[in-house]
Amino acid sequence: MLTAFVTATVFATAIASIGCSPAPPPNMPPDPGDPLAGAEEPLVVQTLPGAAPLEWPLPVAYSAGRYLLPYRDGSTLHALIVSSGGATADFALGDEKLLDVAPWRAGFAVATFLDRVTIHFLDGESVTAVQLDAAGTLVPAIASDGERVMVAATVPNPTPPPPTGFIPPALDAHAFLVDLDGPIGREVGLVDAMPSLYGDRAGFIVGGRWRLAAIGAVDNTPAAQLPGARLYRAAAPLSDSVTTDGAGWLDVGGVVAWAYTDDAGAAIGVMHDGAPDDVLLASPALAPLGRVALPSTTRALQPGWMRGFRGGRALWEAPIAGQDGRVDHAFAVVDRATLAPRGTFTRAVAPTSRTVVALLGDTDILFAWMQSNGDPHHPICRFALYPR
Repeated sequence: MLTAFVTATVFATAIASIGCSPAPPPNMPPDPGDPLAGAEEPLVVQTLPGAAPLEWPLPVAYSAGRYLLPYRDGSTLHALIVSSGGATADFALGDEKLLDVAPWRAGFAVATFLDRVTIHFLDGESVTAVQLDAAGTLVPAIASDGERVMVAATVPNPTPPPPTGFIPPALDAHAFLVDLDGPIGREVGLVDAMPSLYGDRAGFIVGGRWRLAAIGAVDNTPAAQLPGARLYRAAAPLSDSVTTDGAGWLDVGGVVAWAYTDDAGAAIGVMHDGAPDDVLLASPALAPLGRVALPSTTRALQPGWMRGFRGGRALWEAPIAGQDGRVDHAFAVVDRATLAPRGTFTRAVAPTSRTVVALLGDTDILFAWMQSNGDPHHPICRFALYPR
């Protein structure tokens, strides 16, 4: 799954004094680089059929033109699969707790747990369940390479501190690679905290420091992984360097703030001392393709940020003033190579969740957010597919 390194912040501060966004001066042409200068397209908003899981951001996944959203109907966990043509399937998965979801083949994997961990493989028409005993404290996430799903857990490190007083890492991490034939256990290593999990077609990364494939030894990454990307960073006082494999390094010309990687290459957010931040675009082999400024608009209540890159598109987000003192979140699809807007934007109205979930598919985007329905203790989950 493509995931973002930067977390959006929903303002709690009232903005009644701000009122509506300022209008441009008379006869002033719209700024072609302003992502909110084009026409606004309202979302066709739907409501999740039941209660959203307690986890937020809501775990969602994209696979082969469809999206999976989990929800609860009473105590029963459901997996709702939707596409631009409407709901395509709704699977009841029992009364277990949700661990996470991920893409799998042309369908999805949903991990649940109670006494044991269960991976529910959904092909769109049926469900195949594979169980395992993870032993220890589960990492609250899963990862997928498209064919297998990784589940990981930690146990206390039994190694006593040496006489020198050196404090060893507190946890010992192990992982399971799960497919329809069952789980295969893999020892990972010692960690100080719960490790992160990342997966793509090249394999898995655990804790930002170990690489695993379905077959073969666990090996160290060339440097610390940038969260949510198959990219590794070597930090330096003036300028970081990044690599995909340790064989070649790219000097980014500043400090890396975030990164996204996909089949089209890498997009790297770079912070500069005394100069505006920008985005460095690179090929899959990290050949530089150009630097572009982050999109900006005078309508935003704070500078916007990038939420994802997929193919030739990228998604930009910023909080803007809504009606009656509310804060809405605006989204615009921009061109990957230039970050120039494509002429329209949309918004999620008055979200009460910390973030608006945004997941780019091949031809559309899934948004999901929590919204008040008058009962502050029971907000509802809204979602929408944006065909851009």
